[in-house]
Amino acid sequence: MSDIPRDCIDISLFPLLLGSIGDHPEQKSLIFSYRDYVRFIATLEYFEPPDVELVLSQSAGHLFVIVRQTKFVSLLAAVDVVGEIDGAHYLATHLDVAAAVENGMLMSARDHYVFQGYLERRAMRLATQGPQHDA
Repeated sequence: MSDIPRDCIDISLFPLLLGSIGDHPEQKSLIFSYRDYVRFIATLEYFEPPDVELVLSQSAGHLFVIVRQTKFVSLLAAVDVVGEIDGAHYLATHLDVAAAVENGMLMSARDHYVFQGYLERRAMRLATQGPQHDA
């Protein structure tokens, strides 16, 4: 990740978070592994990360943080996400997204993934990966 400019988030980090995202629908909050959340936002120098509402601890010493979903999505809208996904693969895998792109409701497969698809835990593949590396 050393080639990624500050205040940009590498799209390749999204699958890392994907495995640690939980959600609390009634509270509209996201639950992240503390380690993965810190790693994800560590590349941001000029943007304030969303406030952590609560830190949870499990008996095995694992820490988790709870962040408001709207604030996290707003952060992603404010920073540059660098990297590309395999758009053809994403659209072939997620036919509802393909229909929305075709009808002009969405700009691209990448936009859907960055702003919504990762929260829905949708599978994606980086543009430079082969078929065996689906996230």
